Amino acid sequence: QQNVAPVARHLQKELAWQIAPEVLQRSLSDGPAFEEAITNLLLNAIDAGSVIQFSTVMKSSDLAIFQVRDNGDGPTKHIADKLFEPFVTSRP
Repeated sequence: QQNVAPVARHLQKELAWQIAPEVLQRSLSDGPAFEEAITNLLLNAIDAGSVIQFSTVMKSSDLAIFQVRDNGDGPTKHIADKLFEPFVTSRP
């Protein structure tokens, strides 16, 4: 949140958070790589749309669900087909 919120404000994007406290506690203990992944996901959402919603739910002691929504157009078919391949980007 501390890495993403200033960017959203600067770009005049609406950012809504709904983070379960137990998810926050657990994710902070997982280290900087996890925080970096979530930060990158949120920055991509900020690039895509003007309204970004981020929420979490702790399903069990070892399963959390993270949901990011934006009002952007979404990936093209070409990118969507490769979405889970490493290092895929739509940026030039």
